[in-house]
Amino acid sequence: MNLRLNPSMIYKLTTKDFLLFRPFLVVYILICALAAGVMIAPIEGAYYLGVILVITVSIGSGIHFALTSVIIEKKENQMSFIMGLPINATDYAVSKTVGGMVVYFLNWLPMLVITLSLIYFSHLPNGLIPISILCFLQILTGVVVVLCIGVGTGSEGFTIVMVVIFNILFNLFLSVVGQLPGISEFIQGNEAVFNATFFSVFGIEILALILVLSLTLFIKSRNACFL
Repeated sequence: MNLRLNPSMIYKLTTKDFLLFRPFLVVYILICALAAGVMIAPIEGAYYLGVILVITVSIGSGIHFALTSVIIEKKENQMSFIMGLPINATDYAVSKTVGGMVVYFLNWLPMLVITLSLIYFSHLPNGLIPISILCFLQILTGVVVVLCIGVGTGSEGFTIVMVVIFNILFNLFLSVVGQLPGISEFIQGNEAVFNATFFSVFGIEILALILVLSLTLFIKSRNACFL
């Protein structure tokens, strides 16, 4: 097991991914702002259309980053360059999982803030705020899972299958969490209620995020190869 890390190279690899993805960060944030704006438009059906658009942009931007960061990098034969650097498989895994999560977080957080701000300052009920936070956190967790599958397998096929599963599970998540006692009865309320149910779901999502990251890093630390 190789647990010795090269923080300097991990930082440089993460910075590389950030610089490559930076133009898209701005584009996705602007698109999300427009999508969230549709949510608050005083037109029948606009809210539901806006929600679909916000979710699509949030998930799509994460999948874009995950595929570009790992799978496309491998397909374009960039791995020969990376393997020539003074790093080991664990350094690479950390830069792609933890570093990748940080890069996507810079895209995810503004989209979350924009969405919550528009809900808070519009005619929409503030009761939507807690479930919106849970949904965005679920998207972050799902993107990290896809990223970890890409890092762990190096397989485009497995990663795409995980993307499909992620979309199915997210829709299931919306259906289940939206009907939970402690969530459903407050969605249309004027106040954002953060109760035990909210924090239970929140805690499970954070735990899942940490577990997936830890398991991926543990497995990769035992491998000599990068992918």
